[in-house]
Amino acid sequence: RGQLTPDRQAAVLKELGYDGISYNFTTTEALAGWLRAFDSQGLRIFGLYVPSWIGRPEHLPQGLEAAISLLQGRDTVIWLNMSDAKKAKGDSDEEAVQVIRQVASWAERAGLRVALYGHKDLYIETAEDGLRLVRKVKRKNVGCSINLCHELMYGNGDRLREIVHACARHLMLVSINGADPDGKPDGYIQTLDRGSYDVLPFLQELKQAGYEGPVGLQCYNVAGDIVENLKKSMGAWRSLQQRVFQQGER
Repeated sequence: RGQLTPDRQAAVLKELGYDGISYNFTTTEALAGWLRAFDSQGLRIFGLYVPSWIGRPEHLPQGLEAAISLLQGRDTVIWLNMSDAKKAKGDSDEEAVQVIRQVASWAERAGLRVALYGHKDLYIETAEDGLRLVRKVKRKNVGCSINLCHELMYGNGDRLREIVHACARHLMLVSINGADPDGKPDGYIQTLDRGSYDVLPFLQELKQAGYEGPVGLQCYNVAGDIVENLKKSMGAWRSLQQRVFQQGER
């Protein structure tokens, strides 16, 4: 972000074999530019990453309703994270549910879905936090996501099989990356070809659980050359694909 223009981003990802990207929401005008760039390469914007806040007068960023309308018919998932100044997990669920339902209503009018994003130290920290709220929201277009790096940060590395199967019916998005779960904080997000954590069993559990949605690459704050990093991760992904899927499957 901030280093390559949207046109260059789309061209690089197309060349390297990626199917698209997920973006952070900033403004509707910026989103329109991203759509033009990626449409020109035949690529998708799979997720629009959106912040939300409870315990504050303004729960959602300005312009979000218009941005969601702009995405009508594209099957982009609204990827919603949630912060709470009180940091008291579960205590603000009633307020959280109302915020999520508001986004879900806007998304429903546009034919879109909402996936709750787990981020350590926010109100929704894990996929299981998301699942708890999904069950309370009770909207067909609201589900959860599994963000591998934050599950590992939370200490859920040994529980991912259980988490995958618990969330499977409501799972809309997944992100992966290379990681050293016992290393320094910056070791939790690396290129997919690096790290001591074996991503293969996690992917196998997703396949066994029947997940057929997108799998994204988490690249936040990874040092090094952007294009080279993406190239290495795509090579690792293709190797993982060969091991996870039988011939003829994708």
